[in-house]
Parts: sequence; structure tokens; C-alpha cells
Amino acid sequence: MDRIEKVINGEYDNHMMPFLWMHGEERNVIKDYLEKIAGCGMGAVCLESRPYEAFLEEPWWKDLEFITGECERLGMDVWILDDKHFPTGYAAGMIEERYPQLRKMYLTVRSLDFVGPKKNGRILLKWLKTDRPNIMNVGAEKPELCDSDCGETQVLGVLAARKSGDREIDEESILFLPYEEEKGILKWDIPEGEWSVFLLSATYQGGEAATEGYLNPLQREAAEVLLETVYVPHYERLKEKFGTVIKGFFSDEPRLGNVKGPDASIGRYEMPLPWKAGMESVLAAELDLTEQELMKRLLLLFLGDSAGAHEIRYQYMDFISRMYSENFSNVIGNWCTERGIEYIGHVIEDNNAHARLGYGAGHFFKSMSGQDMSGIDVVLHQLMPRQNRHMFKSFTSTGWDGEFFTFGLARLGASLGHLDPRKKGRTMCEVFGAYGWAEGLKLMKWITDHMVANGVNYFVPHAFSMKDFPDLDCPPHLYAHGNNPEFTYLDILSEYTNRLGFLLSGGKHGGNTGLLYHAEAEWSGNYMLFQKPARVLSENQIEFDILSADMLTQSRTVGGGQIVVNGQKFCSLIVPYAQRLPEKLIKSLVRLGENGLNILFIDELPEALSEKGGDIGLLNKLHSVSRVCTLQELPEKLEGETDRLITDREVPYLRYYHYFHEDGEIFLLFNEDLYENLNIHVTFPTDQPLHGYAPMENRRVDLPREGEGYSITLAKGELMVLYTNTAEEKETKVGNVLSQAAVFEAVNAFSLKNQHWTVEVGKGLGGPKQQIWEFDSLPDLDRISELEDFSGELIYRTEFSSCLEQMSLVIEEVNEIAEVHLNGISVGRRISYPYAFDLTGYSIGGKNVLEIRVVNNLGRYRKDYLSQFIVMEPLGITGDVVLYSRRNDLIEEG
Repeated sequence: MDRIEKVINGEYDNHMMPFLWMHGEERNVIKDYLEKIAGCGMGAVCLESRPYEAFLEEPWWKDLEFITGECERLGMDVWILDDKHFPTGYAAGMIEERYPQLRKMYLTVRSLDFVGPKKNGRILLKWLKTDRPNIMNVGAEKPELCDSDCGETQVLGVLAARKSGDREIDEESILFLPYEEEKGILKWDIPEGEWSVFLLSATYQGGEAATEGYLNPLQREAAEVLLETVYVPHYERLKEKFGTVIKGFFSDEPRLGNVKGPDASIGRYEMPLPWKAGMESVLAAELDLTEQELMKRLLLLFLGDSAGAHEIRYQYMDFISRMYSENFSNVIGNWCTERGIEYIGHVIEDNNAHARLGYGAGHFFKSMSGQDMSGIDVVLHQLMPRQNRHMFKSFTSTGWDGEFFTFGLARLGASLGHLDPRKKGRTMCEVFGAYGWAEGLKLMKWITDHMVANGVNYFVPHAFSMKDFPDLDCPPHLYAHGNNPEFTYLDILSEYTNRLGFLLSGGKHGGNTGLLYHAEAEWSGNYMLFQKPARVLSENQIEFDILSADMLTQSRTVGGGQIVVNGQKFCSLIVPYAQRLPEKLIKSLVRLGENGLNILFIDELPEALSEKGGDIGLLNKLHSVSRVCTLQELPEKLEGETDRLITDREVPYLRYYHYFHEDGEIFLLFNEDLYENLNIHVTFPTDQPLHGYAPMENRRVDLPREGEGYSITLAKGELMVLYTNTAEEKETKVGNVLSQAAVFEAVNAFSLKNQHWTVEVGKGLGGPKQQIWEFDSLPDLDRISELEDFSGELIYRTEFSSCLEQMSLVIEEVNEIAEVHLNGISVGRRISYPYAFDLTGYSIGGKNVLEIRVVNNLGRYRKDYLSQFIVMEPLGITGDVVLYSRRNDLIEEG
């Protein structure tokens, strides 16, 4: 395969583009950092004001001119984050300062309860236009209450409805009442019974405090202010660099921001709703309603569980998610496209926010429509080994949804990258940020492997901070002015990631099972999160992509019941449980089912359409062209040529990814478990012989076939690439299977655990200087009080005698980087399992001097706040150190 040949020969491009945080540092610091980033294998930077107080002022421009010049010299690309500070939408303060009418606006409802009958009732409503004043603050001087701050609130309508329970109304009784806003008084003959009076308002008050004064992403003019404030000045000042050194702009976590947090699911969470000036007339026209009729419907956004309530919630969410796409994402993306540059970034996906309001942007696929790569991020311990079942406590008070982050997020992002032509098969993930100093290269590699095994092929490491060490802002920091002891080995992870990103780019994803994105179902009633079936597929090694409703309605059918989306064929579609689905989607499902697509609904078919007045006969047709199964039954119900692995036993931690190039196929396997090795027999969905490639060592490995499949051994957290080849391969070095599988086909194993060892303290922080200890066996260094706070390098030395030339060394457990030298020559470096080293060619007859340099992360030294959420490993080598040989000859102590 051409791409395998190229990576072995070092002919691959860059897939790493870390954040470089700018605060106004000196030029010598900037130059040093750029050289360090380039030197560790990262060929791009994303420049972020964190914040840079003189952003968009002359010092900023001078620094950018210097940086782009240096990057041109170093062969690096530049991306620019598009605001003075994250999240995107502040527009460098310009919205609040000059365009307050383009701030975020909200639809609110407030109510009062009364009992009738009461003729000529007069109800004071002016106070419903603002938040309740603090009149119960005993002991403090109370200012005179006034309603002068209500001027930014526009009353849309006053309604009344008969109460039917606690926060429940009789929807048939809703009345639209005339109201003289300038007097603030409602005059109304209250009918008999209990009634609620509601004031619907459009206001700038409220919303997420952290994004107060931010632009309204539903208004095109607001996005244009961001362009004129940030994008245009950069383009005009550095025009000659754009399209060459400067690749484009990066938006970081823009959002609807009507409330803080990821739980803002329409109809389930009490909150103000995103709005924009004049939206009532536009929405009424789209729904073919008068504005008074619309007001009655809008009340049901906040109350009720009727079909009408679910209908307007679906219609509202569909509308605003399109408005976000058209008036924010596409406005910026199209501006960049017109100038030959690209627009990338990500929204907030956390804990299912991607289909919601608040932190979300309404709909993941729509929110990313204008961007040229799909994008996601993982920060703050959201993705951790084995924490994949429930909510688990971490930095946030509510915790993280382990099932979403493990089985949903990466595949969601990669699916958009696969299926949206604009993305060109590219998916970016911002990684490593705010895990604390206890996150080292071992965990970073595991996070990277998880992403790669789900289809992510570009990475934005978080981050290089140029502030003085220690910078308290969201560590770890990858260089930290040379204080991070693991920086010396960062190039291993960078080049490894670049190789994998190159191998999984420029072709087509192989998954032919589709899984419906659940957003419209969530808006319409009871629903199942898409990660529930995604988990079943992943744990059963079934390849799949997540499809939006729009992708299905626009798909075309081909022979054999398959559908095609962006050139990728699907033979099955899984629909998570949905109480209701939109009529246009149901019509498409009926059409696809009638053409032979295997459609599987989880648990039940929809009981209704999202729209009240739709063709309910479609549900009967849907029943005739689809089947229902449980999550447990799902693997056996997938028929036809399903892209899946066949294993000799259940292996829930084995991840599988299938990718096509013109001259062959790639099968990627990843043991996602960091606790146990994996030994399995696997049959692949191909008749072609498979070859092995070890991406960490960048060499081919032997892969003997056994029957119809292959016996595969993967160490904890190990990733392996297998591939077919339609062209003749050049003769290149084939490595020993030992280094890839951490198993040496040996007849002799010799433990060095009880050897005489010395341990020397190397460069580091928090420990003694130039101290050497001697031990009669491998020591437990946690018992040495002087090393309690030590982060840095420890140098282990021992000797052994052997007449063998073919040998291998395996370190069973070590925290967390190991570099092996034999007889003064470097044998290799490892940042994660397997810690296996081929000593062939390095060992000599007689005495051999073995040196193992072990480096840990800064968590032990810093003990920072964010590190409390990661279990810190013991210091140094904590497992056996074993020599393996193919011959049953003597290996002796030195």
C-alpha cells in the first residue's frame, strides 16, 4: 500500500496543530516555543489570545507578523482563534460596546395565578418584565423599587389558561388577551375557576452569565460584526500570508448560551429560550399561523406534555438550529471560502449538549455546517479508561456521562467528517486540556488512540502556554519552559499521531451500518440517546457512522437495498427509540425501506409524528418495511454484508475501524483497556491476505495467518494496523512481532528483578540532586521519603552476562516513560504499553550493561487541583523486568 510505504519512509504530512497561548510575551520566548513545537513533530500552531490584552492593537499585529515569519521559516502552518478570549462570540467586546441590539436575546414566560369569577379585574403585569427584586434582604437599606430596567424587554403577548394541576394547564382554554403595555395593567373579566396569566416577552435579560453581552448567533448581522471586528483586520493586515502560512480561523465553543450547562433539553428544563428580534413574524409565516396563534403555541414551549406541546418544541428547535447554521456557521464559513482559507473549530458537545440549548448549538450536524473540518474536544477528564458506564464525578458538580464520551463523541465527530463533502474526510479533536499535571504521555497516547480508532485524524493538543511556569491555567502544559520532564519524549507521540492521521486520510471510511442521530427525537418527546446503540456496535466490533435526519432525506438508493451518503454505502440503519419523528423523515424511511434498506428500530416504532397534522398512515407503512429489536438483539439482527469483525469470544474493549484506499484496505485494532492484555483470534471482512504495521515503531510486523483468521495479541492500550495490498511492496525491514504484541516467541525468560540495581536521580523537580542508591533487587521507590514529591528522570542500571544475540527486554510496569540503553547505545523509547525492546544487535557476548531511564509526569510534584481526578501511579519501575530469548541458553547475572 502506497501510504504504508510513505509512512515507513517518513513521507507523511502534519496532523498536529497545538494551541499556543499568547499573553504578550517577549520575542525570544515566542521564538523558542515555535522552535520547540516544530522540533517535537508538530507542523502547525493555533494562536490563542489567553487573553492578549492588546488584541487587535499594534502589539498584537507585530507579534503576528513575527510569528508568521518564524512559522514560514520553520515550515509551519498557522490557525488563528477568532476572539479575544474563548468562547467565540465576545467579538472583542464590540457587541456590547457598539451593537447592543445584537446581543443574545431570549424568549421568557412569567406567570401569575388568580381565581375567578372577577368582573373588571385589573392585574399589574409590568413587574413580570424583569427579574424579581430583592425585597426580603433584612437589615440592608432597600432602594426604591422601580421598573426602569424593563426598557429592553418587549412584550410579545399576554395569555391566560385554566389551571388543571401544579404547573399544568388546560391547553384548550388558552386565551390571547389584549394588553396596554404602556400602562402595565391587564384589564380582564376573569372567568370562574383557577387561572394563570402569562406574559411572553423578548428580552436581553438573563441567559448564561459567562457569555453575557455576547453576540446573538441567530442573527446574521451579529456574525458580520465578528467578521468585521476580527476576521477582516487579520486578513487585511496579513493578506499575503493567508492561504499559505495562515490556513484560516478557529471558533472555540460558540453556543446559544441561554442558560449555563449541558442539560437544557427543550421541554424538560426551565429556562429562557434563544430568540431574535422579529422572530415571531418569521416563525409564524413558516408555520402558516397568525402571530396570535403563534403566541398560544409558544406558551407550550414551556408547559405541557401534549402532542401540541411536542410539536411546537420540535418546530422551534428545528427553526433555531437552522438559524444558527445559516446566520452564524455558514456566514463565517462562506466568508473564509471566498478568500481561499478555511474555517475550523468545535461547539460544546458535553453530556449530550450537542442536541440541546444552553451550552449547545441545537444540532451538532447543523451547527458545524460552515466549518471545513468536523470538530470536537475532550477536556477535564471527560474521557478516562473504563469510566464508560455511568455519570462519574470529576471537575463538574454533575459529573461526566462516561457512555457518551466513550461511545458517542468521537464517532459523532468522525461521522460528520466522513459524510459531509465540505469536510473532505477530516475530523479534528482538541485533546489533553485541563486534565491536570497528572496526565502524562501514557494517558495522552490512550486518548489519541481512542480518537483515531473512531475516525479522528487531526489533533489540537491543549496546550503550549508561554506564561512563566507554573501557569495555573488548565494544565498540563506540554513544554512549560522546559520544566515538563516528559517534553523530551513528546516527539514520539507527535510522529505516531501524524503517521496514523496520514494513514486514515485521503480515502473512505468502510462502515456500512448507519445509526440515526437522535436530536429530532429528543425535541419531539421520549427518546433514546444515540450512544446506547453505539455502545452495542462498538463492543461487538461492528463498524458504523451516525447519520443526521437530513442526510437520510437527501440520500440516494442503489442496488441491493443500500443507500449512499457522500459516496459511502450503508446496508442497514438503526433508529434509537423515538416516541415521535418528523414526517419528512418518516417518509424517507418508508422510501428507503421499500427499496430494501434493513431498518431496525430499538424497542418500539414511533407512536406518532412530530407534527400533529401529519399523515399518520405513514406509521403503518413504516411498520411494514422495518423491524423492531432490543439493544441486546441488535448484533444478530444486522443482516447482509455488515462490516464487522468475527472474534472467538466477546471482547468489549476491542475497538475496530475500517478504512479504504484505492490500493488497499486498512483495519485498525485498539485494545482500549489499560488494565489487561488481549489475546484473540479474529476473522476480518476481506478475502485478501493481511499484513501488519506497528505505527509506534514505524515498521511492518509478521502476521501469520491461522485458518480463516489471525491470532492477535494486543498489550494494554495498544493499537495495531493491518492492511491489504493490491500493489507489490518494496523490500523493507520487517520487525519482530515482539515489539508490536509484547509477546516474544521465546523458550527462555530470565527475570532481572532480583539483580543488583543502582538508581540515580536525574534531572527533575521536588527531589534530591545527584543521589545514587544501591539495591539487591528492583526497589519500591515510593518508600524513599526523599522522592515523595519527585517528578523527573530516574536512571536504573544493572548488568547481565549472555552469549545470545537475539534477545528482547520487557518492562511489565513502569511510570511512565522508559528509555533503554544497552552497552551505552540507545535501544528505544516507549511512552506506553508494551514496554518491549528488541535487543538484537545491541547485546554482546559476556557482560552487558543495561540502563533504563524512567520519566514520570509532573503530577507528583505539582499536586495541582485538576490532578485529584486521576489516580497517580507509583514511582519508577513497579513490575518485573524480563529478558527473553529464542534459544534455551544461559543468561546470567552480571
